Amino acid sequence: MQIGTNYNSYQTINSQVSANKSESNAKAEETQTFSSLMDSEKVEEKSEILEYLDKHKAFDSLNEEDAKLFRELLSDGSLDDEDMKKLSFEQTKTMHGVVLRDWSGNMDLPIIGVLKGKSFHLLASATYTGDDKFNKVLYKTMNETEDPRVRSNYFSMLALNLSQLASGKEALPGFQEGANIGNFAGFGPHNKDDVNINFEEFLYNYTARLQQDMNSTRDNIDIFKQYKEVSDFYTKVLNNYVSYSE
Repeated sequence: MQIGTNYNSYQTINSQVSANKSESNAKAEETQTFSSLMDSEKVEEKSEILEYLDKHKAFDSLNEEDAKLFRELLSDGSLDDEDMKKLSFEQTKTMHGVVLRDWSGNMDLPIIGVLKGKSFHLLASATYTGDDKFNKVLYKTMNETEDPRVRSNYFSMLALNLSQLASGKEALPGFQEGANIGNFAGFGPHNKDDVNINFEEFLYNYTARLQQDMNSTRDNIDIFKQYKEVSDFYTKVLNNYVSYSE
C-alpha cells in the first residue's frame, strides 16, 4: 500500500509538472507569437518621411535600384553623413528631388529632423546651378567643410554673388558698399538653368580680386577678416575646380 501511495503521489506530481510544463509551453508559444507579431509590426512601421513620400508616390518614377536604396536610407527617418556616403553624385541629385520637394503643394513636407550632418548642404550643392561641373566642385567643397555655420555662410556668399552676376551686376562681398545684399532673387531654382555664367572665369577673376582687396586692408583687422572669410571660400572652390576630373 505504501508503494502504491508513493506511486500515486509521484503520478500526481508528474501530472502536475506536465500540466505546468504544458501551460508554460503554451504561454511561451503565446508570448513568442505575440513577440513575432510585434516584430512584424515594427518591420512594417514606416518613418514619417517615408509615409509622406509613399502617399505622394515619390518613388514611382525612380529605377528599382534607387528606390530600394532611398527607402533603406530613410527607413529610420533620417539622412546623415554615413547615408550620404552610399549615394553616388547622380543619386544625390535624385535624392534632392525626392526629399526636398513639396509634393503636396501645401508646404507640409516632414523634413524637420530628417536631414542631419552635412546632408542638406550636400543635397543642395548637387543641384545648385545648371553647371554640373561647378555643382560637383561645390559638393566637394561642402563635404570638406566640417563646421555647419561655415557651410551656411559659404552658401550665403555664393547665393548673393550668383544673384549679382545673374542680374548683370559685379560680384561683391556682402559687406562691401554697393553689394545690394537684399538681392538674392536674381539666381535660384527658378532660373538656374537659364543663367549663363562662365564659372571658371568668375572663380579666377573674383578670387584674384578678393586676394588683392584683402591685402590692401591689412591695417583694418575687422575688414581684413571679412575679406579673408570670403577669399578662403572661393580659393577652396577654385582649387577644387582646377583639380577636378571626371
